Amino acid sequence: MAFFTGYEIAAAGKTTFKDEFVTAGGVDTAEVDVAGMKSRLHADLFFAGEILNVDGITGGFNFQHAWTSGFVAASAIASARL
Repeated sequence: MAFFTGYEIAAAGKTTFKDEFVTAGGVDTAEVDVAGMKSRLHADLFFAGEILNVDGITGGFNFQHAWTSGFVAASAIASARL
């Protein structure tokens, strides 16, 4: 089994404040078992954060979703027998 272990992307500066909003779209949540953030379509594939199609009011809600879904996914991965 192959594992994806890293991918580097170079940052080229930053934008002005208020341009850093969430990305709309992403993986349909109907395709994800939210109990472990695991794909319903592909074995041993987990999702977290803005890769998912979850939009909320800015001001911390999207950060909370990213942190929580990351924790849930990491916990499920740690418990999985991959």
